[in-house]
Amino acid sequence: MDKVLFNRLKNPAKFGANGAKTVGDIIRAPGQFRGFEHYPNYSHAIVNMLQNIINIANNAKDKRHEDFTDFINAAVDVTSDESIQDPSPGILVAWRTAGSGSPGPGFTLHTTILGNDFYYIPKA
Repeated sequence: MDKVLFNRLKNPAKFGANGAKTVGDIIRAPGQFRGFEHYPNYSHAIVNMLQNIINIANNAKDKRHEDFTDFINAAVDVTSDESIQDPSPGILVAWRTAGSGSPGPGFTLHTTILGNDFYYIPKA
């Protein structure tokens, strides 16, 4: 997902983040990521959701423990692996909850993974 943010940073105005110079600016731009408008200070709802995910991952008695641990580890691996290439035929620039629709005109659905639809735009 971090590659999506770096792709947006190459042309931030196209994604409603005029003047963005950093990934943090992209995250904080109005209408980008609900609950992250004041990143790195997250909304209460985001903090609770993240804490619940961590609690489940750390609770070996919870039947979801292994899946949540795998999810967290995969997220860390993906964000720290420089060798991962953009798998889309264009440039991945957005993701949304599966089935919630395109983020706007010009976005093409690439794939759905773990309840998230990933969108790309054509390469320039």
